[in-house]
Amino acid sequence: MRKSAESSRERRMRHTRLSLTENARRLTAKHGMNGFTVEELCEIVGISRRTFFNYFHTKEDAIIGRPSDAISDELAEWFVARGTGDAELGPALMNDLVEVSWRSFDEMLQITGSLTDMHALLEKEPEFMTRLIRENKAQHEMVRALIAKREGLEPEDPRVQLALMSLMPIVLTAASHYFATVGSGAEPVSMRGVLEETLAQVRRLFRDPDAPTGGASPNP
Repeated sequence: MRKSAESSRERRMRHTRLSLTENARRLTAKHGMNGFTVEELCEIVGISRRTFFNYFHTKEDAIIGRPSDAISDELAEWFVARGTGDAELGPALMNDLVEVSWRSFDEMLQITGSLTDMHALLEKEPEFMTRLIRENKAQHEMVRALIAKREGLEPEDPRVQLALMSLMPIVLTAASHYFATVGSGAEPVSMRGVLEETLAQVRRLFRDPDAPTGGASPNP
């Protein structure tokens, strides 16, 4: 169960963890895990080596990060409060899931200034794949619990799983497009815009051509 609100101390600690993880990932993608030291990472983040071990046991743990840090308590509360709790899933759920995704992405950018394309990290250190899969599974479980709470359902309800599994390819496709655009040096794009356009494309793809038109037609 997530707490109702983060204290200022907890918020600062979470920001430091996120900064450590992103910078550790960036250094790994560039130099490999053995191509930088904990001291170098700490210098970038602005903490001491001793303080580092208050956050992570090892450099590898810093690279993986803490799954629960992906969504702030404030954002989780906003998402849950937007639900009706009547067990009727609707278009607003996916809209809000996409908004949680881009707002989390934007928060990371504000904290760290950049984000690492995980494909680049795995090219340097493919052995991290198994641990990253476990991290993603933990994040999925967290989001599934939030969906269930918002919609008044059990986490094991198939509708909750369907909502989560519908979100994942949208986020992955948007992230792939975002990093490809950033890497190409083309005009900057926002993750919000890319995510919202990807969701719109999915809805157009599955729009029923035989659906009634006019006021009765579903929103795109």
